[in-house]
Amino acid sequence: MNSSKIKRILFTVCLMVFVNASGQDTIYLDANKKSIFIKKDAYFFRIYSNYSDKEKRHFTQLYNTDGVILYDKTYKTKHRKKLLKSTYWHETGEKHSYYRFKSRKSYLTTYWENGNIKKKTVHSKGQLKEGHSWNEKGDIVEYVHKIR
Repeated sequence: MNSSKIKRILFTVCLMVFVNASGQDTIYLDANKKSIFIKKDAYFFRIYSNYSDKEKRHFTQLYNTDGVILYDKTYKTKHRKKLLKSTYWHETGEKHSYYRFKSRKSYLTTYWENGNIKKKTVHSKGQLKEGHSWNEKGDIVEYVHKIR
C-alpha cells in the first residue's frame, strides 16, 4: 500500500472513533419498539447521547415519527443503570410524568392530560415519605398510595 492510502484509512478510522466517542446514536424502532434498520418502516426513533457534560451524564430520548417527544431520560452512567431524572409525555404532547432522584430521595410528579398536576410523591430508601393528589380540575383530593 502506498502512504496516501494508509493516511486515508488512518484518517477514516480516527474520524469514526471521534464520532462514536462524542456524538449521538439514532435507533429506529418498529411499532413494538424493536430495533429496525429501515428508516421508512419506523414508528419511533430513539436518540442516545454520549458524554454530554462534565458530570458525564447520558441522555436517551424517544420520539414518534411525527417528531413528538415521548420521553427524555438522564442517566449517571453510560450503561443506563442510574436514572437521575426522566420526563414522559402523553401522545398529545402534554407532560405525563416527571421523575428526579436527588440526595437519596426520589420525587415523582404525574399530570392529567389537560396539564394539571395529578399526583406528587417523595420516596426515601424505597419508602413513601409524602404524597398529594389532585383531580382533573386542580382541586386537592385524598391521596391513595397504590403499589404496583
